[in-house]
Order: sequence, then structure tokens, then C-alpha cells
Amino acid sequence: MEHSVNKELVDSLLAWSRERLEKKDYPKGPLQLGPGRVIPDCGFYISCIVQTLEKQGENPTFTPVVEDYCHFRQLVEGQQ
Repeated sequence: MEHSVNKELVDSLLAWSRERLEKKDYPKGPLQLGPGRVIPDCGFYISCIVQTLEKQGENPTFTPVVEDYCHFRQLVEGQQ
């Protein structure tokens, strides 16, 4: 899954993240991202990603982080 990381995508992820945090609308237990990849505390993960995206969102070095977070978002939205 490759996303073109740009301001629009980063802003979209930030808005989605802030809404999840405000409403506490995220999985309360661990979330399996893939084999051997578990997010134990989704609220904390979202908070950390918000800080990262605010500072580094469009930095190409962070593209894998953005792509992982897009995958996380799809999983969370699929559970609703």
C-alpha cells in the first residue's frame, strides 16, 4: 500500500486522529496490525502519531510511518 504523502493526506489523518481522541472512539484493547505487530494502547498510539505528523508529516523519511498509520486507520474504520 503506497500513499502519496502530501499536505492533504497529513491534514486528513490529523483531523481523523483528533476526532478519534476527542470522542475516545478507538479500540480499547490491543489491535493487531500484522504478524508480530500489535498496538497495545490505541489512544496512546494515536496521540504519538499526531505529534509525529504535526512535526514530520510531509518529510519523506516518515513515509513508512504515514503508510502504517493509514493501515491502522483502515483497520479501525473497519471495526466500526
